[in-house]
Amino acid sequence: MNEFNIQVSTKSQQVKERLLLMLDSPDYQAGAKLPAEPELSKSFGVSRNTVREAVSNLVNEGRLRRKQGKGTFALSQVDKKQLVRNNFIGLCYPVKSHSLEMLRDTQEYVMEKGKVLVTYNVNEDLQNPAYEKIFLENAEKGNFRGVVVFPSPKEPRNTEIYSRLRKKGIKTALVTAYKEDMSDEVFFCVDFRQAGYFTAAKVSASGFKSILLVSANLPPSYVKFAEGLKDAARDFNLSVLENIFLEPNNSTIIENIISENPDAVGKIRSLPDRVAVITTQIEIGQTVYKVLKDSGRNVPDDLGLVSFYSHIPENDPGISSLTIPSRQILLDALEYVINDDIKADEKVQRSYNMEFEERGTLKG
Repeated sequence: MNEFNIQVSTKSQQVKERLLLMLDSPDYQAGAKLPAEPELSKSFGVSRNTVREAVSNLVNEGRLRRKQGKGTFALSQVDKKQLVRNNFIGLCYPVKSHSLEMLRDTQEYVMEKGKVLVTYNVNEDLQNPAYEKIFLENAEKGNFRGVVVFPSPKEPRNTEIYSRLRKKGIKTALVTAYKEDMSDEVFFCVDFRQAGYFTAAKVSASGFKSILLVSANLPPSYVKFAEGLKDAARDFNLSVLENIFLEPNNSTIIENIISENPDAVGKIRSLPDRVAVITTQIEIGQTVYKVLKDSGRNVPDDLGLVSFYSHIPENDPGISSLTIPSRQILLDALEYVINDDIKADEKVQRSYNMEFEERGTLKG
């Protein structure tokens, strides 16, 4: 009689316990392949569904690993330490009203994969690196499967903890550049330098002679964008004017932004003709558009205008846009965290292009 034979009425928990006995035996060292479901079903005298449920429980607990098309395998002690994790995935991300639908979609995607998404809204603390660090340390203590992070570019940066998490087998994917050299990171980021070059080429093709960046600040991603503008300016004989800094202070009311930034508004009003203005936020783009219109300037005949867009807001004047493929970036980063075939210490680096749409303010 087979020593593993059990009654048909036995629950999957008992099959799981017998499988554990097998895994602890000398025949099932690290990398050993488990018999196929039909063979286990016959050995245990139970249905394949019962076997499948027991095996799935052991996969979730990190005792076994499934490899698509190859089978199910016993794990080494090192693998067990790395894979015996809860199913939580941390997400440090800027949550705004326009991004809620995208976040709902990503939540559903994660749930379909049998995981749980734990979200921290970095906007609430203005991307304070200290609070980001607290969240990451809690993910470390909780033995999360991984984290997807919109990292703070502010000092002190959390480079050390990103590295530490990866060494502990917790996947850490960054979805924007937070420092100039990202070569040591796992990232899913827009190629801002390429985007800057492409934008300047569009400006030149539209007949403008100068280009100008208007932003609230210059984090590493915008620095790369500005470098791309300068690269193209040399190739296309464009003048690059000094940046103008305009701070929306989290306001979406254009009149308030104008009243709180008198120096920047004055500089925008006095811009010479044939300048193309590139803005890094929707609110900044709308502000520049209103200032120029109220000053009697014609867009695009006198000046051009292109703005970064994350969504199309209500009452949008139709500004030519550069859009970050945020949804695709987020889904790809989450897929990386979920995929068991990719180890945390593997250097995964993926770059994306921004999408340009001519809406009448660069070339009429």
